[in-house]
Amino acid sequence: MKGNNRYRGLRRAESLLDALCLELGMNSDEAKLWFFTLGKLIPCTRHTQYTMAAAALALTLITHRYPPRKAVMLSLKSLARKGVKVHFGKVVRLLALLRSTHFLPRPSLTENIETVYKHLREAGIEVDAEVKQRVASLLEELRPRLGGRDPQLLVIGAFYLEAKKRISFYYLAKLFNRSPSRIRENIIFLRNLLYSIRKTKTETITSHADAAAGIRTRVLRRGRPAS
Repeated sequence: MKGNNRYRGLRRAESLLDALCLELGMNSDEAKLWFFTLGKLIPCTRHTQYTMAAAALALTLITHRYPPRKAVMLSLKSLARKGVKVHFGKVVRLLALLRSTHFLPRPSLTENIETVYKHLREAGIEVDAEVKQRVASLLEELRPRLGGRDPQLLVIGAFYLEAKKRISFYYLAKLFNRSPSRIRENIIFLRNLLYSIRKTKTETITSHADAAAGIRTRVLRRGRPAS
């Protein structure tokens, strides 16, 4: 009996994912793959099947450039339109469990650079390999001071600063499904960080130059014959 209930639960969840992915214009195979991956972590029961479906849909949205929180919210709204209510916290905990088991690794800064570069090129924005290299160099230089900020937002901000042709951050927000204010905030953060580092370097160089000049002056005075 339990086996039959589990099978029916799986079929209901699969049918739901098919319908939701069709509405969102995505391939349901990817969502089903995430669903069965989640099934390796928790059993699919009548209590968990819709939470698993919501998480699977959110994961699929994340792979389509949606930020995690927005992906979960859209997933829950999509299920609600079908009359299915799932708690936000349960989905977030399930995603955290997936990440903790390394089924869902956090993209590195380098991976985010490649992803953002690819999407900018696909959108027809003029960024070449040289710009990508400058972005990588910039973020590597700033890495010790970046803290726990969202790596994708940092990469988007770095491309904004390094691109030869100025890009509207409102356009970037629409392209990457991010908040314009968050993108602007990270651009300002990177600018201020760069200014601070370069100012420190200039002051250090000046200080060293002044010290060297002082040494040369003392040496010359010592070597000057008495009048």
